[in-house]
Amino acid sequence: RMFGTLSDGERRRVHLARQLKEPRTVVLLDEATTDLDLLTREALFSFLMTDTSELAPTVVNVTHVFDGLHAWPTHIVHMHKGALVRFHDVSKGDPPPWQTSGLFSMVAHWFQEVGGLADGALGSAALPDFCTGAASEERPTGTAAVIRGLRFAYGHGEPLALRIDSVEIPKGCRCLLLGPNGAGKSTLLSVLAGRRLVANGDVHVLGLRAFHDHAQLDPQVTILSSEWKRQVSEITAGKSLTFAELASSAMQESTTLGFDSALLAGRMVRLMQMLGVEPAKPLGSLSDGMLRRAQIALKLLRPAKVVLVDEVTADLDILARQALLAFLRDEAGQGASVVYCTHILDGLDEWAGHVLRLRTKGRSGALLSVEKAVLKAPGGALAAGASGLFGAARAMLAEDGLEPEPGELLPADAAAAAASGGQEAELPAG
Repeated sequence: RMFGTLSDGERRRVHLARQLKEPRTVVLLDEATTDLDLLTREALFSFLMTDTSELAPTVVNVTHVFDGLHAWPTHIVHMHKGALVRFHDVSKGDPPPWQTSGLFSMVAHWFQEVGGLADGALGSAALPDFCTGAASEERPTGTAAVIRGLRFAYGHGEPLALRIDSVEIPKGCRCLLLGPNGAGKSTLLSVLAGRRLVANGDVHVLGLRAFHDHAQLDPQVTILSSEWKRQVSEITAGKSLTFAELASSAMQESTTLGFDSALLAGRMVRLMQMLGVEPAKPLGSLSDGMLRRAQIALKLLRPAKVVLVDEVTADLDILARQALLAFLRDEAGQGASVVYCTHILDGLDEWAGHVLRLRTKGRSGALLSVEKAVLKAPGGALAAGASGLFGAARAMLAEDGLEPEPGELLPADAAAAAASGGQEAELPAG
């Protein structure tokens, strides 16, 4: 495959393979696994542990992701504002301090102890409990998105990159979008957001055609993706543009669309406090994590009926991620449908209500409840210290690694038609 057609996770695999092809004495991983699926992450850490000789590398993994790491570390260093807070050595075989509560829960508690987010903007006392947040008593009814007969390939003769036979996403749902690297998750979100035209299949959002009625849908649909980050890098190159300036412009634009200015101001204050955004700092001087927080605050300023989140929490620490999930839970409680694409499952068991599972090798995606997904996971899928959702996701990925059953695939002529581009489609005015 051409490199340009690879997903972010697949590109990360290529980068890691190139960097690790030669033996190393020291391996430094700086948030290098956030866009890898669970099994690929496990395979990477297993590879780094296989050399038990005296020449085995020392591996330092800087991360906010603790899925599947329960039995991996021999040492843990906890830093805060440039200072060492804790150091744990469990290399001698003693039970690790996280054996009872789990690694994620223990680290989350550590973060709360030192005063909230890494920049101290949000104290632990102010942290919303995203697991038990109250939703609206009246649950919305109906569907937010309907997908029928979706077939997508990146070019003529290419295999199907995305297939969904029939899925209805309910209003007010909190839906996890799961699947291995290259399953078409980002592609699906761009289709739902009206950013990508598909010639084969019907995709309707809020009763309108996702692409052709994009102008009508745009004020009601929010998508958070890595594309905005690249745009900001271009906008701020050589300039001193601040978050406050962008926020002011975004509020003026939203007001002209009919949104209440007082409502917008209240949301902006909450988002800035929740994410620890510093309004006066030039965006070009911010770290990846702080730039991501600025993006999230700006993108969530306007209330939306459909919120599409494409792995934007990778640069956030544990408490910032929890605060964002609390906000998204509140949005769903007010009737918004949230589709959250991620490979980071820490703390999501009580958050998600549905799983939209995408599959590779020409198999169709499907929507199922979290309870059903966990129940379907085979025995033994749940590793020590892991959650039920983690075990279910791991089992799904393992199943996707197997060859498809004959009944799971489209007839050869149907798959070829999808890859050829299919029927003509008109572009919308404007």
